[in-house]
Amino acid sequence: MMIFALLTSFVTASHADAIRVRIDGMVCVSCEMKITKTLKSVDFIDNIDISAASEMMCADLTGEYDAAEVTKRITDLGYTVTSIERTPNCTVEQRKYP
Repeated sequence: MMIFALLTSFVTASHADAIRVRIDGMVCVSCEMKITKTLKSVDFIDNIDISAASEMMCADLTGEYDAAEVTKRITDLGYTVTSIERTPNCTVEQRKYP
């Protein structure tokens, strides 16, 4: 029974959900880099994908997440979080150069 419980928790943890965050105030690659650098130190976030052009960030969740912590870290940089949601998957439309 104990082995089953451990395997179940491992399988559940390995199937990570994602978060989608809408962020106002990002205008350039520098903004993307600042937010990415700040959120890399958050234990429950991995694979950050961010786009100033679409004002959106996606990230994989590696454990229980705290939306208030994500929001605080972003707003402390001077940006506004307009929405944050948990989703099974998330993609960011990347900027297209001519």
